Amino acid sequence: MSTKNDLRRYLRTVLRQSSAANILFTHDLLDAVALADRMVVIEKGSIVQTGTPAEVTARPRSEYVADLVGMNLLRGRATGTGLDLDGGGRLVIGEPATGPVLAVVPPAAVSVSRTQPEPAAGNVWPAQIAGVDLMGDRVRVRLDGAPTISAEVPPSAVDEFKLDDGGQMWVSVDAADVRVYPA
Repeated sequence: MSTKNDLRRYLRTVLRQSSAANILFTHDLLDAVALADRMVVIEKGSIVQTGTPAEVTARPRSEYVADLVGMNLLRGRATGTGLDLDGGGRLVIGEPATGPVLAVVPPAAVSVSRTQPEPAAGNVWPAQIAGVDLMGDRVRVRLDGAPTISAEVPPSAVDEFKLDDGGQMWVSVDAADVRVYPA
């Protein structure tokens, strides 16, 4: 076990036993999720979102918060199971919705391929590789397209798809993996 994990567990025990209000400032999302009953996310000196850790991670309200919790956040207008995205592009969504919405797509739910897949997944579009970042036991691939989105792939995919070479990829997302909520 690491000292950081031991310290986090110890601090959680101490905070739970305390009857006083406690405020913890951190830049570490794991600390916030593990230790907080409520989160206040501050961006550029202003509060951008508050809620329980589960609420903040499930429904980010800004690009900053979405990036902090590791999600793709898209804005658009829903009509039934169609979502017209701000900035271009259209997605099929799993549950009908109406009006301005925010859509969250986990990067692990985004598939990439060098060849165009069958559109059975509901959403398929071309994109250019904009960046490849190693994140421990996974790789985050940023794809510029309509929409721009990040995918999470295993390290073996870097060689398999020659991701470091850049170029065009095909992106697919199952409609059921696109969660929407009012903007």
